[in-house]
Amino acid sequence: MNSLPLHSAASQTHQLRFSEDDLLAFADASGDWNPLHIDADFARGTPFGRCVVHGSLLTLGALGCLPNDVLTEVRGLELTFGGAVLVGEPVTAETRYSDKANAWEVRLSGRGKLLTRVVARPGVLPGVDSRPSDPISRRPMRVEPFAPELADEPAVGDQVEGAYGSKPAFAEIARHRNAGALDPALVEALGWASYIVGMEVPGLHGVFAAAKLSLLERDPKDGAGGYSLRAREHDPRTERLVADGRLETRSGATVAAVIECFRRRQLPELDAAALLPATPRPASGRSVVVIGGSRGFGAAATLALLGGGHETHAVYSTTAGVLGAANVGAHEERLILHRADAQDPGQLTPLREAIVERGLPLRGIVLAAALPPLAMGLTAESALPLSEYVAASIRLVAVPLGALMPLLDDQGFILFCSSSAVTAPPRDWPHYVAAKGALEYLASWAVAAAPGVRSVVVRLPKLATAMTNSPSMRIGATAPEAIAGRLIARLEGDDFPSGLTILEAEEL
Repeated sequence: MNSLPLHSAASQTHQLRFSEDDLLAFADASGDWNPLHIDADFARGTPFGRCVVHGSLLTLGALGCLPNDVLTEVRGLELTFGGAVLVGEPVTAETRYSDKANAWEVRLSGRGKLLTRVVARPGVLPGVDSRPSDPISRRPMRVEPFAPELADEPAVGDQVEGAYGSKPAFAEIARHRNAGALDPALVEALGWASYIVGMEVPGLHGVFAAAKLSLLERDPKDGAGGYSLRAREHDPRTERLVADGRLETRSGATVAAVIECFRRRQLPELDAAALLPATPRPASGRSVVVIGGSRGFGAAATLALLGGGHETHAVYSTTAGVLGAANVGAHEERLILHRADAQDPGQLTPLREAIVERGLPLRGIVLAAALPPLAMGLTAESALPLSEYVAASIRLVAVPLGALMPLLDDQGFILFCSSSAVTAPPRDWPHYVAAKGALEYLASWAVAAAPGVRSVVVRLPKLATAMTNSPSMRIGATAPEAIAGRLIARLEGDDFPSGLTILEAEEL
């Protein structure tokens, strides 16, 4: 087969969107139950912040933008996932045909960025191993993702084998996405690739980056419904993993594959011993509130405040990373946890009432909550999600300020967690830079509204938190407890005068 039909050389655009029900149906049909896609609490503890659409589901949606007579001739697929597509997020699909490359290309864009690229070809792809494989074992499919230990590292040559078969509903999903004309073996291979990354290699902390899938032959084999996969490259610095694989599909065809993925490193637990004295200090007689106090810098600040003898109210919105007895030990009686959405005034009312009822003066407010900043370009189309991100980020600060500032004592402090990105803006974070800039101006307003307040803006450097736990972002990140301990000690020591103080990252 030498060419794909050409309907029009002009590009065409389509709008796509994927709901929570779409992701659940795909998980059930493909066997990829990775919680990144279906568990909102789990996703909140990742750099994405919300559930991410499966890469293979995106691919089916992209392929559904091509004509049926094109799909029937496709024998090779190249997939590249350059950025996450979040549940409910609209994306634009643009299709184009290259006569020179003899291939159709579908590009999915959103937030002003190219997020997914799918190339469909009529022949076997270069770089895919088309040699016959050895017999394949039939270990049953996993029902829960493989969860490696913190110290486990993939190794070149590691092999995984097992059974795979998507449910009949998977073909229905392809038809629903207008990709039903694609060869059934390639449809099944898309489900398998998703299953491999999300459930097997790397498993629980896996992120699908790219794949090549080639339909080799149609010849029933004893290994039908089985697969083998062997790691050929591993970069321990970024946790990038490339593996060669083969799937003997239940339709009687063999699909050869190259799968590329990343493993998100498991973050080490906060070093509580560095922030909490073994024997609790005498009670300070004051209370402090930490918004976003269950993980990352907010959790480190919570521990440091507990260590200083303060009654600490930690506000959190998700169960991921919640502090408890295991973290604080003998200091537990001074820790009061409040599950609430800090953007919702009504949900902060019980917090206010608890502070008043307990009768301790409110010494400080730590505003540590932040929204994950997924890469974004500034285009006319991305202006709306950019402004929505800024608005939501400001609500995380303004609502707690409005609720708690009237309770602050005369020498109280407000710690505004800004970022070094304000002075060195990352190219793909215009929304984050704008949000942190607005936060800093609110800090200036706080001084005007309450002249006695110590309003401290800290431009934090890149920290090793869930927000930065991605292959490129985590490199060079600083442990949050290293900064939180020093900063809280300075606040407790009245190191900052009333009025506005701005701390640069190098001053920490």
